[in-house]
Amino acid sequence: MQAFYKISFDRAADNILIIDAGTKLVEEHLWDFPITFLSTDFQSLLDQFRRHDVSEQQIREEFTATHTFLEFSLLPLAFEENKQRWIEVFLEKLIALQNDFRTIVQNVFVPSQESLSTLQRMCRYLDTNKLLAARFYKAAECSKVETVYYVGGKEFVPQLSWQSYDYSQEIHSLLMFGSDILEAALFLIVQRMAERNLALRQCSHCGRYFHPFSIRSIYCDRIDPQTGKTCKEQASKLKYEEKIATDAGRTLFQRRSKTYSMRVSRSPAIYKKSDYLVWKNKATEALEAYVSGEITFDDLDLRLTLPDKK
Repeated sequence: MQAFYKISFDRAADNILIIDAGTKLVEEHLWDFPITFLSTDFQSLLDQFRRHDVSEQQIREEFTATHTFLEFSLLPLAFEENKQRWIEVFLEKLIALQNDFRTIVQNVFVPSQESLSTLQRMCRYLDTNKLLAARFYKAAECSKVETVYYVGGKEFVPQLSWQSYDYSQEIHSLLMFGSDILEAALFLIVQRMAERNLALRQCSHCGRYFHPFSIRSIYCDRIDPQTGKTCKEQASKLKYEEKIATDAGRTLFQRRSKTYSMRVSRSPAIYKKSDYLVWKNKATEALEAYVSGEITFDDLDLRLTLPDKK
């Protein structure tokens, strides 16, 4: 099969996508490429490329390291004379596609309170977005389907005289979908995800999308290369630190408030209750600002300062 993007859904029942990576077959989860596509900062790449902070070669390396589909998306560049302009236009198209796809994910794949399945939500969404629906069907028209044989993991193409095969190795067939358009491959995967009733969700820590394995999952398991910890681990540590900080702020507030209250009760002629109530209202506002992260502990300490002892 001649196509930039060649995929098989023969293992879709196991949520597995099979990709023909040229020299071998690669298996990944159905949601891997959609998540990778949404997580890639194409806008930053475009800005850096225009400032000449990154080169054509660096973009190639970035795409190759990110995903096979992104690597293959740059294949037409070899035939372009004005490579600078082609890359700029191509990145602009990827940004537009990413924005459209993010809207689809939010409306279709992010879990909601509705009882509708993912496929039902997708059909409803397409029915209310005719232009997008037309793009979906056009993507199908831009794709072709063939049964492809693989000998030891290599596509069997007997027309290629230079290709050699070891026929003692396993030979199997796959129903392959092929297209030269990235959008078409992405939409085909999206359709299978909807059919499988798969969900995506934004991580409450890093903001990137992930596939939740339970309805209560709010953090992804992506490992931060700087800390070596997952978002789930980092969020847990952050919550603990926030709790400790909040407890320290509340303790300070309660200690100062108690001290001022005792002064009022012991020397009402010197320390007016009305003054104490004014202080307490302002102190409460300061504590709320600290708990919400608007001010630091030092700021809180300063704003909870008691009047000079008389």
